[in-house]
Amino acid sequence: MWKDIPGYENEYQMSDRAVIKRKDSHGADGRLLTEKTLKASHASNGKSYICLWKNRKRKSYMLHKIYAKTFGISEKEAIRRIYEGFSGRREPAEYVQGLLEKDLKALEEEQNNGRDRKEEMLYVKKMIESLRTFY
Repeated sequence: MWKDIPGYENEYQMSDRAVIKRKDSHGADGRLLTEKTLKASHASNGKSYICLWKNRKRKSYMLHKIYAKTFGISEKEAIRRIYEGFSGRREPAEYVQGLLEKDLKALEEEQNNGRDRKEEMLYVKKMIESLRTFY
């Protein structure tokens, strides 16, 4: 999902995956600028920053601050989503969901073989559902 970055509407957008793109526009000298995904740079503290242009002036922003402002969340939550992932070990939510789905299949197989796994299956299903709302 792409959203306009506040203060840079119709110029830059950010995805829910913290990717920034420049939209089709015209440069200060009148030349056509095509849509382009921007690459973030890394600060010495390990965080990422990006430079955006407006009115012939460049301004640097920490990536998590733009993310928080664009999606209306706290900076702390933005840092967690961008740098730590769902589990806190930099694993994306999709990876964790895939692991849970494999576990669920194994539990269903055990249930079919006569072992009572209803509670575990219910718990894993709830975790998968909460992951789907995460991204």
